[in-house]
Amino acid sequence: MPNGKTPVKGRAGIEEYFKQDMADGVQSAQIITEEVNGSNDWAFERGSYHLDGIRGTESGAYLLVWKKVNGVWLIHNDCFNVIKAAS
Repeated sequence: MPNGKTPVKGRAGIEEYFKQDMADGVQSAQIITEEVNGSNDWAFERGSYHLDGIRGTESGAYLLVWKKVNGVWLIHNDCFNVIKAAS
């Protein structure tokens, strides 16, 4: 669920979203996991991120919800909040 935008759904939608980030000048990403917890087939991951690119650095926070499907952990929901937008 991108900040201020319609939720992205499915692998193709996610790939398109990140391709657009790269086209908009994002050159690198730093993901900092700060907490992971869960039980059985569900888990969550909370942290912060920094995107560096031609417009500067964007910083924010994220929350991932993971679900184990057939023994494989998959991202079920990804939500983030921009704290400092690139200028």
